[in-house]
Amino acid sequence: MDWLKNRTIQQYIAVGFLGGLFLLISGFWLSFNKLNLPLAWWAVYYVHERTEPTVYGLYLAPIILGVMGGLLGLQVNLSTTIARGKREWEAIFDSLSDLIMITDPQGHILRCNHAVVDRLNTTFPNVIGKPLSQVLGLNESEDLRNIQNTEKEFYWLRRLYEVKMFPIGLKEEVSQILFILYDVTERRQTEAKLEQSEALFRGLFDLSPDAYVLIDPHAPNNTWPILDCNAATCSMNGYEREELIGQSIDILNTSPGTGAERAAYLKRLREAGHLKLEADHRHKSGVIFPVEVSTALITVGGRELVVGIDRDITERRGIDAELTRQKQFFESLVHNSPTAVVVLDNDEKIISCNPAFEGLFGYQSAEIMGIMLDELITTDETRAEARRYTQQVLSGTVHALGHRRRKDHSLVDVEIFGVPVFVAGEKIGTLAIYHDISELVRARRQAEESSRTKSEFLANMSHEIRTPMNGVIGMLELALDTPLTSEQRDYLQTSLQSAEALLTLLNDILDFSKIEAGRLELEKINFSLRNAVEDVAYTLAKRAQDKGLEMACLIDPDLAPELRGDPGRLRQILVNLVGNAIKFTHQGEIVIHAEPREETATHVLIHFAVQDTGIGIPYERQAAVFDRFTQADGSTTRKYGGTGLGLTISKQLVDAMGGRLASRVRQVSGVRSGLI
Repeated sequence: MDWLKNRTIQQYIAVGFLGGLFLLISGFWLSFNKLNLPLAWWAVYYVHERTEPTVYGLYLAPIILGVMGGLLGLQVNLSTTIARGKREWEAIFDSLSDLIMITDPQGHILRCNHAVVDRLNTTFPNVIGKPLSQVLGLNESEDLRNIQNTEKEFYWLRRLYEVKMFPIGLKEEVSQILFILYDVTERRQTEAKLEQSEALFRGLFDLSPDAYVLIDPHAPNNTWPILDCNAATCSMNGYEREELIGQSIDILNTSPGTGAERAAYLKRLREAGHLKLEADHRHKSGVIFPVEVSTALITVGGRELVVGIDRDITERRGIDAELTRQKQFFESLVHNSPTAVVVLDNDEKIISCNPAFEGLFGYQSAEIMGIMLDELITTDETRAEARRYTQQVLSGTVHALGHRRRKDHSLVDVEIFGVPVFVAGEKIGTLAIYHDISELVRARRQAEESSRTKSEFLANMSHEIRTPMNGVIGMLELALDTPLTSEQRDYLQTSLQSAEALLTLLNDILDFSKIEAGRLELEKINFSLRNAVEDVAYTLAKRAQDKGLEMACLIDPDLAPELRGDPGRLRQILVNLVGNAIKFTHQGEIVIHAEPREETATHVLIHFAVQDTGIGIPYERQAAVFDRFTQADGSTTRKYGGTGLGLTISKQLVDAMGGRLASRVRQVSGVRSGLI
């Protein structure tokens, strides 16, 4: 009875009822006038008696007209509803984004929505009445028939459409056909991307070197069955994919899990979001191997799943074991090393030390951890040196000798080694090594003292021997001045030459002993360099002449005429060099060069060179000629004599004067000895 609540129907009922009531009153009024009756209640009764059938009809007029008004209102309401529904349908029809067209059985378009017009960029008159095949650009005899008979997709105006066809008609008679063209371009592109993404994911899934397993943790029997796995899972565990799908995850584990354990694990996984652990898997062959398992939760279609990533760590376990063994080996080396070893961080604080360090400095390892090493074992005198070593070890190694302080404040002589420790190109600390050299220092001091004593004794003895030798030489020279027979003169000359050779040897030994004992003193007096060099040439000129050699002096005229130094030692050096040149030269010449190299207001650097045309020195023996008691020809059958001290003494004298002595030799052309 909801229709009675409709306002329109109520209004029409009211109008019909009022019209019937008006008809009833009008009928009575006309009857009163016709019968000339007054307006009184008895007149109504009188009319009712006289016109009974008509009165009954008038009585029913409000009801009849009210019902008729209600029926008319109902019709008006239905028409309004139908009209509104039509407008709404047309609005919906035109607002749909899909292309909708209604055709007659012959394929002519009777109606279409706005989407068709907008897609064609035209107006309704240009579409209505046109054949569907013409609008769609299809072959009327074939393509339209195919579209009508099957659900097809076709490409039209750079878009892909899916066609739906619905016949419209009563009973079996089709009067119209509804065509709906769904634009599926984006959907097909999305599906293609999804297919590509799925193919890519499947490719990555199967080609991954790690084993991927998809597990359902909510299976009814709580067995956590395997839903999917990749090729690496099969290869790692020795199964085919079909053998694993649907099986409990226990097929891979060494022992089955209980429901409580799985529920607890799932709870932990939900709280953490990701879990990683190491476990053992059982291969299909029964071999047990270690794996690293990473698990995480994913949701697929509202379904909670567990994805597990397994990695075979057999090789890594072996590497870890080898690294542990090597670490223990190196730790054992450091621990048992007889030298003190301490490891520092980048702040030069101690992070570890070995027992030898504890024994050397008297500290226990626990009491020095985290303490600056320099503050622990250096004194005020050695702290600056230690800081310099600390800076040096930042970029290189340190090797030095020094003193370091023990816990009892006593000093110990140590050899210091320091090396930076780099890992992956980054400096992570410093390794310091201290070697106790107290005994070596003590032994060296004793050896130096013994050597000095021997050198002093040898120098004194050489001096004592040289005095009577000078007397012997003097007497021999006096004897040669007396009348002698030829035989006597020959004997005395041989004796004089031997005495002079012995005196030369004693002089060399005396000079060498003074140098070794550190008692060599250089004079500083004014002298003429030209006179000093020419004196050397004049002194040895006779020896050169006796061998048929020419001798020359080339002194640069730019040299200062007066210099200050030790002319005696300079003559001794030049005599040694020129004497060697005469000894080893059989023909040719010997030239003494002197030229300035650098000159200031107080100092002058002079280059001396003695050049000869002698036998030369083999290349492999050039560096050895300046060693003590060494000659270029050290064999027992050597032709030339000598002690091998001349060049050694000369080099030490040159060094004492702040210069250097070297040789440039071509064995076929002679020797050029030079000193600066």
